[in-house]
Amino acid sequence: MSNQNTNCPKCGGTMKSGDFRIDIPPSTSSMNPMSPMSSFGTTQIGQPATVYPYWEEKTGKKGFLGRESTAIMNIKTYRCSVCGYIEFYVKE
Repeated sequence: MSNQNTNCPKCGGTMKSGDFRIDIPPSTSSMNPMSPMSSFGTTQIGQPATVYPYWEEKTGKKGFLGRESTAIMNIKTYRCSVCGYIEFYVKE
């Protein structure tokens, strides 16, 4: 989305940029401590983690060990201040 096009495509309201993130609550004591996923989402014991999703796409080029390489790009989000419509954009 360019700076010139800041109107909502649904209602014409103003689109505001922001971050799309996922807050993962801390793991609970009821989880199996031997499970590899028991500490998923924590940075320290009992502390929640924040994840910023990203876009990953294949480049069509061979990378390490002959596997197809991928490009990782940040996701930019915009939300309409009137109707709440959200749009996601990826810029290379």
